[in-house]
Amino acid sequence: MIRKEIEVDRFIVTSIISACANSGVLELGQRVHALVQKIGHKVDAHLGSSLFDMYAKCGNLDDAQMIFKQTNDMNVVLWTSMISSCALHGQGREAVRVQLFEFLTSEGITPNKVTFIGVLTACSNAGLVEVGCRYFRLMKEVDGIKPGVGHFTCMVDVYGRAGQLNDTKKFIHENGIYHMSAVWRSFLSSCRLHRGVEMAEWVSEKLLRLEPLYAGPYILLSNICFTKQRWEAVAEVRSLMQSRGVKKHPGLSWIQIKNQIHTFVMGDRSHPQKDKIYAYLDKLILRLREIGYSSDAKLMMQDVEEEQGEMLLGFHSEKLATAFSIISTTSQTPIRIMKNIRVCNDCHNFMKYTSQLLDREIVVRDIRRFHHFKYGHCSCRGYR
Repeated sequence: MIRKEIEVDRFIVTSIISACANSGVLELGQRVHALVQKIGHKVDAHLGSSLFDMYAKCGNLDDAQMIFKQTNDMNVVLWTSMISSCALHGQGREAVRVQLFEFLTSEGITPNKVTFIGVLTACSNAGLVEVGCRYFRLMKEVDGIKPGVGHFTCMVDVYGRAGQLNDTKKFIHENGIYHMSAVWRSFLSSCRLHRGVEMAEWVSEKLLRLEPLYAGPYILLSNICFTKQRWEAVAEVRSLMQSRGVKKHPGLSWIQIKNQIHTFVMGDRSHPQKDKIYAYLDKLILRLREIGYSSDAKLMMQDVEEEQGEMLLGFHSEKLATAFSIISTTSQTPIRIMKNIRVCNDCHNFMKYTSQLLDREIVVRDIRRFHHFKYGHCSCRGYR
């Protein structure tokens, strides 16, 4: 469009920016932002919200916050984006205690139902159970907002991720939300996080009645049984998946380097630089072991010997993406990885140790949230 001198208005720019946000393509998004500045488009609430969303979803919260401060005509959408992004980037406490306070007291803008989803997500990600309960009551009793599926799911996550599985069950019963599959999915994830096998089996039974063809419950239940070494139960779950024709979508990781997207799957051998990637990854894992990293072979979804399990863990897609990014960029360049599923515990530890060993910032966006790894620590603080 630019080469053919076609006018690029704010609507076109906003659409392109939104596409960059959903794909996690930061470099192209930055070029579009530069074009906006060159053309001289006024960054109003609508365009500002799109730019903010792009930077936030691409893992660059600093630039997102800069856009937030520069935007004119602030509205509830932009404030909500700010709160939600802080929550997803591991700044849940800041989102609740600072941003929401300013939102209500300084700007005089009334929060809406989406705002409260952001607030409750922040409470869940930060482990703020009492604060989450308080805002849930505030939403209903003071702001008069009727809770929807998103709010109930967030509250189940608030209780569940804090390990309060019995309180989670009680909350579902008291609110009569047995018919909401999203609620049960969240509950099952918490059961896996805290390895509550008995509760997980009960939750899976409820969820499979609602979503018999959704792969998630089968996989989560199989994972839980595997960690408890209940091999027969694992086999039963897999057999049930096969008989019902349920298929698991493969985990993917992708990164952008020099305007090109590189996608990886577990054990991927299709990349042109596969030999360099695997050679470097082998050396990196050896160095990481010297400072305390060890592969968590217990998390493998297969009943294999520990040595083989460690080998399979070493080839997870995010590790391949990390290795390729390290050998393809300078040491000052942040590594940004996008995933279509949640990062596993072993890869999470791998990222922490890698950030410590190489003094590199690593940002991973999985299906639930962002993980910012720096100096051997992660922004999630263990609330994955």
